[in-house]
Amino acid sequence: MDEKDNLAKKCTDLEKQSEYYKDIAEKTGQRRLREVEQLNRFISECKKSAKALHESEHRFKLIAQSTNDIFYELDIESGELKWLGDIDSALGYEAGEIKHTLEDWLRLIHPKDRPSLDNAVLLHKKSTKSIDHSYRVIRKDGSIRWWNDNSSSVLDQEGKIKKWVGGISDISESKKAEEALIQAQRLSAIGELASGVAHDFNNSLQGIFGNIELALLENISPKMRDYLETIKQSTADAASRIGQLLRFSGKNKSRKDYEHLNPNRVVDDVISQTRPLWKDEAEKKGIAIAVEKNYAEKELRIEANAGELRSVLYNLVKNSIQAMPEGGSLTFETGKTEKSVYVTVSDTGLGMDEETKTRIFQPFFTTKSFKQGKGLGMSTSYAIVKEHSGEIYVKESVPGKGTSIEITLPHSKRKENRLEEAVSGYEGSANVLWVDDEEMIRVVGKKQLEQLQHRVDVAASGEEALNLLKNNKYDLMVTDIGMPNISGWQLAEKIKGNFPDMKVAVVTGWGSDISNEEKEKYGVGYVLGKPVSLERLKQMVAEVLQLKQK
Repeated sequence: MDEKDNLAKKCTDLEKQSEYYKDIAEKTGQRRLREVEQLNRFISECKKSAKALHESEHRFKLIAQSTNDIFYELDIESGELKWLGDIDSALGYEAGEIKHTLEDWLRLIHPKDRPSLDNAVLLHKKSTKSIDHSYRVIRKDGSIRWWNDNSSSVLDQEGKIKKWVGGISDISESKKAEEALIQAQRLSAIGELASGVAHDFNNSLQGIFGNIELALLENISPKMRDYLETIKQSTADAASRIGQLLRFSGKNKSRKDYEHLNPNRVVDDVISQTRPLWKDEAEKKGIAIAVEKNYAEKELRIEANAGELRSVLYNLVKNSIQAMPEGGSLTFETGKTEKSVYVTVSDTGLGMDEETKTRIFQPFFTTKSFKQGKGLGMSTSYAIVKEHSGEIYVKESVPGKGTSIEITLPHSKRKENRLEEAVSGYEGSANVLWVDDEEMIRVVGKKQLEQLQHRVDVAASGEEALNLLKNNKYDLMVTDIGMPNISGWQLAEKIKGNFPDMKVAVVTGWGSDISNEEKEKYGVGYVLGKPVSLERLKQMVAEVLQLKQK
């Protein structure tokens, strides 16, 4: 029995005693006014105390409601819980639905947090130390909230634990912020790792891509040419996917590799690339996936990186196939509006609920097992489309009926005087110095430039390049950035101003997004991201020769 109940009982007992004296006085004729007056004073004081206690409790409840916190009092012996604050509505229940017992309260705790909370309950019975504990509670609609519970003991006259009083605060938003910070730290760690991996891979791809391009210049059979063209495209796509890794380190946002593309051809490439998924693997499982194409009749043109766009569509196709475990149809539609070109990928798969639709482009969000996906494909696709000044969104998705995802990209507004147009048809021979600490890249670079009829010297280090520069005159120096002792930036800085007629290009495996301020600081005119194509080298050297003649 709590203090409020004790006061109420005391007031009732005093009133009964007063009535008893009045009754005796009437029956015996004795006057007991003094006793009755004294009892009435006691009764008046008792009621004042009860009223003050009620008002105090009411004020406490108002304070609890105004702070959105919930306070409670737990009786250790009876297990009764008294809530001060709107516990019912906080958890989505009607008033009075949550029973005031410890057992009923524990049923609302998330199963994974019950063991730790059971331990906290045991501590309540044994220890007098304050307890601070966070746990998840399940609302009536099944949603989860994070609560922080801070409680202290109330002792009786003998120093034993009589009650525990505590306050509960909803910390769900701060938990979300904490998870977002952890996720950002994870992305940062991935970025650091991705940067190093991307550099090494791009160095290897430079050798592969360069040799393929040189082989394509030879007199080979049409069949062999088709094989090499396929390898070349796959290598370019691999370089594009490495570029996606670099997004996690905040690099590789350059628009230098954008082409004038017809999206229909890109879709055709992806359909061909994913054939093992929608046909071969599907048939092994005994299911059928039909592929349909609905292309716009009019010519569509966009400015985009072909490899990156293929990667986005590849992710969409893979997700659609995984969403159709019993088979179905996969449809590609292209078209244009007044402002943009669109590509829509639709399937007849499992579809998505509203929560999944809102989270599909978040990093690390996945509805699949870890073996099927890590939750990065769609977030990366979102980043790619945004960098292309476009939009990607769930056009429609119905559970059990399928999903349509649409990509919109701006119409091509090809600028005049682009590099390839400015130097088209220009002929000439340049003296070039190629600096790289990796022999394979030096050899391939030299062969590529010699194939373009240029004279080439190579250097394995910054020191060796400085020695060659003392005795030779060059129109262009191409240097790798990541070299020991003297980096490409340091080499460019050392020679800045000493060779006014020589242009400098830096080659990097970390992506080609270098600011104009950084290029001006080191006197660099060109930045090339690995792998460097023969066409890109041709355009760059032609521009260097053309500028030299002005």
